[in-house]
Amino acid sequence: MYKKCFLSGLLALTLLNHPCFGSCTVAVGAIGFGNFNPFQPAPININSQLSIQCNALSPIVNYSIALSTGLGGGFNPRQMLSGLNTLNYNLYTAANLVTIWGDGTGGTGVISANLATCLLAPCLYTVYGQLPAPQPTAHVGAYSDTITATVTY
Repeated sequence: MYKKCFLSGLLALTLLNHPCFGSCTVAVGAIGFGNFNPFQPAPININSQLSIQCNALSPIVNYSIALSTGLGGGFNPRQMLSGLNTLNYNLYTAANLVTIWGDGTGGTGVISANLATCLLAPCLYTVYGQLPAPQPTAHVGAYSDTITATVTY
């Protein structure tokens, strides 16, 4: 007998504020993968936005945006948790899903830019998420993870 199992996942991105630069603000949207059948053949791809907005008094400096491993403790794969159960996923710097958005270690990448481009309008960066399939050992449950976005000036 074949039994379908559906999972839902929510990835919340949070920002670690940098106390030295109060003239820039960062906003991050949540990534919700929705329901997931662990036997489905196709992955779920979803995007969110991270934005940085600075005022005219901001120093014109370079910055980088790194993302943490989350609660699972690793970049490849990242893991959402539901109690002791895990569900693999990852976040990428580009739509081709090649470079994992991390902290620049272990083959991961960061986003780098100059604050001069964020003075008049927000700089927008897409966070590309993928929940790979199939994951037949996944258990039914509500899965979540918390990622910290660190902006380094």
